[in-house]
Order: sequence, then structure tokens, then C-alpha cells
Amino acid sequence: MSVNFKLKVKKVSGFCHYGFKEGQEIVLNGLHTPKEGFCGGAYHALFPYLNMLNFGGKLPSTDIINATCADGGKVIFEIKVEQGKEEVNIMNAEKRSGLEAYTEIKNTLIKIGIDEDNIKPESILSTDIDMDSTEVVELIIHIEKNFGLSFESCELKDYTISQLSEEICSRLGAQ
Repeated sequence: MSVNFKLKVKKVSGFCHYGFKEGQEIVLNGLHTPKEGFCGGAYHALFPYLNMLNFGGKLPSTDIINATCADGGKVIFEIKVEQGKEEVNIMNAEKRSGLEAYTEIKNTLIKIGIDEDNIKPESILSTDIDMDSTEVVELIIHIEKNFGLSFESCELKDYTISQLSEEICSRLGAQ
């Protein structure tokens, strides 16, 4: 599941080597750059925000991001999550089984960059998979969006993938 973003160039201070112009709008499908290309320096500056928003995070009080490109030109972007494009997939207990939960967790771990060979039911998240803090947060956000459940990062670290699947089903009341 990806989120679509609409970027709007709010201001260009100085010369932009890529050629961004004030008022220009760019649509991103998830974390993918447009087919017609995109400035690498701008993408590098925007990626942390896009990644956070892609996994359900929110910006503190404004959706305007100040980004400075690698070439030194300052371009101010407005980032908006396109309404109606994001599908929240919270399933109730009748539709959820342990195998479905395990499969969804496994697919999420692969999506966030965990080597599939390390993902086994008995794999402990903190030691066997060696997830970093960003990956743990991405998994927590996925669980919140798709299962409607909250976990703390310190809770997750000692779970095996199988135990996490069972805990999700238990909290949902699934058999």
C-alpha cells in the first residue's frame, strides 16, 4: 500500500539547477519519483518526510517543508498527502487469522528492507533480524494502520515473528 503525495514548489531562492519553478506541482506515487525525473538533491532532502508520511506519520503543525538542495539553492516545498488515495486496512477479528497476520508482518519486513532469509516464525525481532529503530517504527506504524493496534518499540524487540502474530490475533480476539 502506498500513499500518493502532491508536492508544490512554494518558493525558489536563488538559482535552481534542476529548474524547479514556483507554483510547479509534482505528484509522487508513494516513494517513487515521477517517470519524467526528479532532482536527486531535492528527493534526498524530502525523503525522510515522505517516508514518515508514507507509513502514517504526521507532521507536527504544518505541511510545509523547507528543503535545501545539495547544490545550495533553497527550494521550499509543500507536501500534501492526497486525500482519498490512502487505504487504511483495519480488519476485524473475523477476517484475520494467525497465518494472515504472520504473512502480513513478513511482507512488511521485506518491504522495509529486511532480508527474507532472516524472516522465520522463530526469528526474534531485535536479535535474529537486527531491526534498527527506523525499521521498528515502520513496523509499529504498519501494525497500527492495518490491525488498529498499538505497540511500543520496547515491547516488540523481544517478540518472535510468530509471537507477534499470535499477540495481534489475541488482541483482536481471533481464534
